[in-house]
Amino acid sequence: MLTSLLPGFRHFRTPFAVGVLCAFQVWMLFGDWIPTRNEAQGFIKRLYALGELAGRPAVAAVVAFALYLLGDLVKLSATQVARTLNNLKPGMRTALLGRDSYRDLHLYAESLRGRAGEAFDLMAAMSAVMRELPEVRMRLIAEHLEVYLEHDRLDSEADFRVNLAAYSITLWVTVAVLCSPWFLFGLAASALLYLNGFRALREANGVLMQSLISGIVESRVYAEGGHHPHSHP
Repeated sequence: MLTSLLPGFRHFRTPFAVGVLCAFQVWMLFGDWIPTRNEAQGFIKRLYALGELAGRPAVAAVVAFALYLLGDLVKLSATQVARTLNNLKPGMRTALLGRDSYRDLHLYAESLRGRAGEAFDLMAAMSAVMRELPEVRMRLIAEHLEVYLEHDRLDSEADFRVNLAAYSITLWVTVAVLCSPWFLFGLAASALLYLNGFRALREANGVLMQSLISGIVESRVYAEGGHHPHSHP
């Protein structure tokens, strides 16, 4: 039961945390504009009355859902952030894989050489295998759930930390403007969250690479004899 609940909680955690951070910053900037219960008129006054009628537990549930919905609309994908950064600096080694996993990818793609013939392109083969990782993830869900859960845990940690890093940057700047410049030192914490997030992302993709290398999941690119690596993405 706990195993089935944890993935759902992890997927709820990131958008909810992002929603809280965004709402808190909006409240700091525009909180003075929100009328109190005694000052409220019209629709705002009716909302206060509805809150009293429903009770605090119901109000808390509605607020939590609203924060989750807000966070889900603006949350970032650690994978997409990493790919965007790679496009900005194409000369850098991809942040999607760690050093060992990148070496494994190189060796795995190299093993396609004999199947692809003289037209073999190593970089295209590596790109083809990387594009296949989302499909590998789906196969693990159906065939090797325990391996998928480990990948999902790391991938969720990556999204959580990268989003906290991104939205805490604006938080520190907002607090520094409203209160004290000393809060800008919090940017160091955001930087650490950012680095830890991409480390978790590399570990998550490392699980997928090991699934291919160990034969837990068969690569479609390899099964088709290296036909896909012939062309660049």
